[in-house]
Amino acid sequence: FVMSLGGPDGEGREAGGLLQSIVEQAYVTFSLPEGRTERREAELALRRLVDRVDATVLHLATAPARAPPAADSAAAAAAAERARRQCDVQHAHTVGSSTIFECERFTLAVFFLSHGAALPLHNHPDMWVCSKVLYGRMHVQAFNPILEDEAAVAAAVAAATSAAAGGRGGGGGGGPRLATSLGERAASSVVPALLSRDMVVDGSSAAFELHAHEDNLHSIRALTDRVAFFDVLGPPYNTTNKQIQYYLDGGPCEGAQCHRDAPVHWLVPIAEPSNFTVGYVPFSGAAVAKR
Repeated sequence: FVMSLGGPDGEGREAGGLLQSIVEQAYVTFSLPEGRTERREAELALRRLVDRVDATVLHLATAPARAPPAADSAAAAAAAERARRQCDVQHAHTVGSSTIFECERFTLAVFFLSHGAALPLHNHPDMWVCSKVLYGRMHVQAFNPILEDEAAVAAAVAAATSAAAGGRGGGGGGGPRLATSLGERAASSVVPALLSRDMVVDGSSAAFELHAHEDNLHSIRALTDRVAFFDVLGPPYNTTNKQIQYYLDGGPCEGAQCHRDAPVHWLVPIAEPSNFTVGYVPFSGAAVAKR
């Protein structure tokens, strides 16, 4: 279930061929049912391809803000200026995105973040995602809801509700923040979860995955002036019949609400933040053929 590309993971292909290879392997991957060994093997093959993607593959500019010194050639200065202008287009929005390819099974996209910009804590309902930083550095956090331990869930919900009602049931950590910002009604729908990933990644980092039932709830924040990352998502949002759900991390619970010696975080479902928008960025790279 690894597509043949004429070499290990398509070595020797041109940059545009790598992108087409990713599309072809994604067709294979997302045609297989989840949970089977063949599907996992296909996901790993797809991740290896995604791991080879960089800004040049997608014809993205990563130019510095200033042109080269005057001593450099006029051609080099002109090229640097073109790259700077393209970079400005890529980052015309605080958060922007380009859709490279989309079909009924999956989507390929690039997200662009300016310094301090973030994708708020949210889920990818029933989706598998593989991401690769193209340039810049970003902070990624991911959470796993506690579903198998009903006692832990009940304890966290009770603590959150108590804290929201009167500041009781813990007194520190996430309790007062949750009570002040959301109130009792929101606290009663809290999702107890464990922090499963807390990492800083850049262009030298390996591609990473978010699964339908593992690391699915996540947030991303830019740590440098300009950040871009490549995503393969499947199935697409418009075919899952579910809406993205946003969350507020109410913070870790007190020690009494630990689960397997790890602090439980209160994740409270919220509406999409009113100050969060994703702007359109045109994709200037090579077209990718559909099947």
